[in-house]
This record gives sequence, structure tokens and C-alpha cells, in this order.
Amino acid sequence: MTSSTQPLLDGAAETISAKRIPQKSSIRSGRMEFMDFLRGTAALVVAVQHCGENLFPKFAKFTHDYFSFGKLGLVIFFLVSGFVIPLSIEKGHSLKRFWVQRFFRLFPLYWVSLAAVVIIYLLGYTPIFDPPFRAHLWRNVLVNVTMFQGAFRVPQAIGLYYTLTIEMFFYIACSLLLLIKQLRNTYALTWVLLVAVSALWILGPLVFHRRMEMAGLFYGVTLFCGTAIYRYYKGNISAKAMNALMGALLLSVSVGVYLNYVYTKKVEMQFSYVAVFGPWFVGFVMFFAAYALRNREFPAVGMWLGRISYSVYLVHPIISFLFRYGRTGGIGLFLITIAVTLLVATVTYYAIEKPMIDLGHRIVKRKQLIAA
Repeated sequence: MTSSTQPLLDGAAETISAKRIPQKSSIRSGRMEFMDFLRGTAALVVAVQHCGENLFPKFAKFTHDYFSFGKLGLVIFFLVSGFVIPLSIEKGHSLKRFWVQRFFRLFPLYWVSLAAVVIIYLLGYTPIFDPPFRAHLWRNVLVNVTMFQGAFRVPQAIGLYYTLTIEMFFYIACSLLLLIKQLRNTYALTWVLLVAVSALWILGPLVFHRRMEMAGLFYGVTLFCGTAIYRYYKGNISAKAMNALMGALLLSVSVGVYLNYVYTKKVEMQFSYVAVFGPWFVGFVMFFAAYALRNREFPAVGMWLGRISYSVYLVHPIISFLFRYGRTGGIGLFLITIAVTLLVATVTYYAIEKPMIDLGHRIVKRKQLIAA
């Protein structure tokens, strides 16, 4: 990644004498456009991955052998979160404000999606839940309400919910770092984390002959890489320091993917080296490319997709299940599934997600007025 990111970062730098200043971004309606564009792109490619693999066995094989669109989307999502969360915490100057806004941003729509899959199950579409989930249905549903089911080794109601658990732990980590006055030092902490996880995914296969679940470790590092990029954006670190981190990450991940996906393999369906490393690398490149263009306006469709990205992320597995249940695949069915997903996501955004976000903002403002 070093050679790819150096021109992007050097071109982004703005200095006055020896002191760097925070850089500007194109903002529309109070939102960073390049972030909305990235969110929308990530949500769309994840939806394409899941809808495509459900309908076309050949597509599923392609994504395992050559390029996983789902992994690409997740890398972009986690880089965006890593960039945005410290920004949100520091902008609000209050952890209470941050958590109130995060709660109303994430949980209401999440609970609606969880309720939807439970209702679909009760209507007789039992395959919507995997057998392990059905074995202890109501216990698993109740734990899934918390969004921390992964921490308790409880099955996910929807497979992609595990990423939300990772997000929640990242929010907690950033909150604790703020409390101990270390949130501004995440560049150094990212190096520490990278060294630690590199030891795990390299020594695990070589010394202990054990394959590590590398994806979760990598996504954790990716979140903190996002915070490091934010520190670069704020002028706290240099382009040279940023590129050193990206170079070390590139080297570590290239070796780790080989050891955990080629040298040591799972018995079940296995991703190839290029199907894992390729999308992870491309995800970083896409993020830096959008970052380099942050002062420009992005297409309106990208802004729309960015706004509804969380809705797309949560509703597309449900729509995909309903459209493929008892049906055979076909390009027409795939296109209809994506179109209906975008339509339903737009509805849930304006009917549920946006009103709840606005409610969170009103609660924060009301408490600030009372405190004043």
C-alpha cells in the first residue's frame, strides 16, 4: 500500500510553515461527501455479494476463488467508522452526547430488522434462522437484542450482525481512550495493535500449527487504521508516518493471508489468497482515492446511497431471503432483489432511521439546555 498511498497523502497535505492544519472536505448538508460516497459504495457491494451468492452458485464460487465483494465492503465500512467515530466524539465534547446519538442511530432500525426476521420465522419461513439459532430461539433472540451476542458466543439472527458487535466494542474502546486522555494517540496505538495481531496470525500457523480467524483481527486493525487516517486529516501526523503504517500493514497482511488461507486451510469452503487479499487491498485503495478527492462534490446518487447505507445493510439479507425462498436464480430476480432492497431501505431510512436520529439530536439539545 505504500506506493499507492504516498501520492494520495502527499497531495492531501496542507502546511503553514512547519505546522500542518486540518484539511477541508466538500460538505453538503453538514455531511462529508466522500464519507457518504464510501458508505453507499460499501453497502451496495455487500448487498451484491449476499444477493448474488444466494441466487448464483457460480457467483458464490467466484467470490471464494477470485474476489469477495463482501470483504471489500466491510473494509470500507470499518475504515469509515474508524475515521468518523473519533471525529464525532471530539466534535460533541461529550461521551453522553456521543452514546445517545449512537444509540438512536443504530438500535431502533436494528431492532426492527431483528423483529422482522422473527416474524418471518413465525410465519413459517423457518430457514431464515440457522439450526443453531433455532435450537434456543428465544434465548438467542433476547441476547441478539443487545447487539453484543458475539461476545457471548450466541448465534447471530442475521449473519452480518457480527460486524455490529465489532463496531460496539470499537465505540467502547474509543470512549475508554478518551477517558484516559489517549484518544489523540491512536496512531501509536494502531502500531501496537498491528504488531500484536501480526504475531497472532503469523505465529499461530507457523508455531502452533493453528489457523487463526484472521478476518476479525484484521477488521479490528482496520478500524484503528481509520483513526490514524483521521489523525493525519487533523494534522497530527505526517504523510511519512502514515505511509510507514500502511507499508507495515501491507507486509503483515500479505504474509498473514498466505499463512491462514493457503498454508493452513479450513475443512469447509475456503477463500483463496486473492479472494481475501485482493478486496482488502482494494478497500484501502478506494478509501484513499475518495479521501484524495474529498474537496470535490460527489454524485447525488452517491449521497443518497450513503444516507440509506445502514438501512441497505440491515434489510438486504431479509429481502434476499424472501426473494430466493423456493425460487431458482436468474439475473432478472437478482436485479429485482437489489431494486426492492434499495426501495425498502429508502422507506426504512425516512420512516425509522432518520426520525430516530433526529430524536437523538433533540434529546441531546434538550439536555444541554437543561444543563445550561
